[in-house]
Amino acid sequence: MKTAWKALVQTFGKTGVIAITLFILLLLSTLIYGAIYFPDWKTIIAIVLFSLIVFLMIWDIVRNEQQDKKKTIK
Repeated sequence: MKTAWKALVQTFGKTGVIAITLFILLLLSTLIYGAIYFPDWKTIIAIVLFSLIVFLMIWDIVRNEQQDKKKTIK
């Protein structure tokens, strides 16, 4: 398990792994909520797209932070 964590951190960075984890949690929780209260396939697709948009926003913030760190290190 530790080697998988190290590989993920090397690939995406620590904040990237956190962003991916938050995305997965958001997607699962909204899918469960949507399946219980709005059992319509259009709503499920909307939830998935909303989660994807949130993930891309988080990912953009993470990448900008990583690029800023690289610029300050150089």
